[in-house]
Amino acid sequence: MITAVLVVIISFVEASKNCQSGYTKCRDGIQCFPLTSLCDGRHMHCTDGSDEDPDFCREQSCADGYTKCEDGVHCFESSGLCDSNDWSTRYHCSDLSDEDPEFCKVKKCQTGYAKCRDGIHCFPLTSLCDGRQTHCTDGSDEDVAFCKDQSCADGYTKCRDDIHCFPLTGLCDKNDYYTMYHCNDLSDEDPEFCKGKPCPADYTKCRDGVHCFPLTGLCDGSISNCLDLSDEDPDFCKDD
Repeated sequence: MITAVLVVIISFVEASKNCQSGYTKCRDGIQCFPLTSLCDGRHMHCTDGSDEDPDFCREQSCADGYTKCEDGVHCFESSGLCDSNDWSTRYHCSDLSDEDPEFCKVKKCQTGYAKCRDGIHCFPLTSLCDGRQTHCTDGSDEDVAFCKDQSCADGYTKCRDDIHCFPLTGLCDKNDYYTMYHCNDLSDEDPEFCKGKPCPADYTKCRDGVHCFPLTGLCDGSISNCLDLSDEDPDFCKDD
């Protein structure tokens, strides 16, 4: 029994030595620092200066959603791959590789992003043909044919026209006061269209199978999330 307890304690102590997600140990194995600060030429996080030592930085992997510059030293947000525009060019890498088209083409986008048609710049999937700002220099993120070929980010779905993505939480979310449309074809407020779409994680459908509402709203005694008031019906809440 005592041996088992000691094993648990030792395991806990060892686990507690690990850095949190997105962080890594300095060379001295003592301090943790954010991977996003690897050789960023700014504030030094490690007392031994290792987070600004190129050799040490080359040995580290970037945090999720970040990419190494071509020199293998500094990490930058993957959304910054070749993100220059007609007005400015902001470099994230001292070797300027983040604006090198050939370098950008071989790098993957972070989760929730996709490459423009030219295969160079990354743009957020939530902006597919949204009729607003163009994120791609070739204009592909506002090109209907291109948008139809893309899949939406997690928690989003395509309008009936298969062009624009909108959040699943917006499925038939009109109320007695206003109706906000997310789709140009107005399909996000069509009950039959909404019934065929699943809800995002931690959401569920009202009894009518149309609108999605957060599970935290089940019989919470506050304003109803459902037009049929089912989210405040004890029988419905028990069955969900």
